[in-house]
Amino acid sequence: MIRSLLILTACSSLTGCRDEPSVFNGLDANQDHRLSLTELEQGVTAGLFKTYDADQDRIITTIEWRKLDPDGDPIFMHQRDDNRDGRITPEEALSSVHRRGFCRDLLNKTDTNQDGVVDSAEAGRWASDHPEIIDRLHIGD
Repeated sequence: MIRSLLILTACSSLTGCRDEPSVFNGLDANQDHRLSLTELEQGVTAGLFKTYDADQDRIITTIEWRKLDPDGDPIFMHQRDDNRDGRITPEEALSSVHRRGFCRDLLNKTDTNQDGVVDSAEAGRWASDHPEIIDRLHIGD
């Protein structure tokens, strides 16, 4: 469930992210029709900031996080705030995403031909296997 929410968070960073091609194209930063580990990690990081950084100052504060998740586990901030100043920077968030290995796990499960990237066909198969995630993408409505 947490992993699905992270994908939704990553997708929420994309304009018009409603279906698998939009998700794929939005995450494919260099438009090479393949998703690398770096692109996945950057997408998740961007999604965290779109979701939690209410004032869009590129800092997620404890106050911003608590507004959206008042009963949330304090470990959320602790795991991402490397210098323990009560603020998450994009660099700290990206570091946390990388350190936690979620995107690497997703890439390994989705990359069926084991070439180290996810192509559009592999992404399409993943989307077909996870319609509940695609169905929940209502960005732009």
